[in-house]
This record gives sequence, structure tokens and C-alpha cells, in this order.
Amino acid sequence: MGTAPVITDDELVLGESGAIVQYLVARYGEGRLHVPSNHADFAHYLFWLHFANGCAAARAPSFGQLAGASRGCGTGFEEIHL
Repeated sequence: MGTAPVITDDELVLGESGAIVQYLVARYGEGRLHVPSNHADFAHYLFWLHFANGCAAARAPSFGQLAGASRGCGTGFEEIHL
């Protein structure tokens, strides 16, 4: 690993993949790329918006893994067992 996603947009430098996606949707999506918070599928939208972050984090060594926690990466919610 050893790399992190970063974008620049004019004077802005932004890291963290979830923040980058949310920024691009808000800045350039023109209302087409998001689900409003009052929509019935809003929770699903948030889940899939942040899904890749959870998968990447599950593969990278973390404090929880070093402490003996296990975490899966599927299409549902998994428990973290300490």
C-alpha cells in the first residue's frame, strides 16, 4: 500500500476517498449523482457510497486487527469481534 488518494481542484487539495467522492458529487454532480436525505433509499445510497472504504480498510492492517479483531467485507453489515 503506502499511497492515499488525493485530488486537487483549483486551490483545494483533498484526501480521503470518501471525502473526494462526496466533494465531486456536490461540486460537479449538478444534483444528478446523489439521493436526497428524505428519499426511501438514502441509507442504501450511503452504504454503497462508503462501501469501498470499508473494504480497503478491512484489507489494511489496523489497530483493531493488531489487537485481534476480525472484520469482513461483504454486501451486508458485519460485526467486529474483539
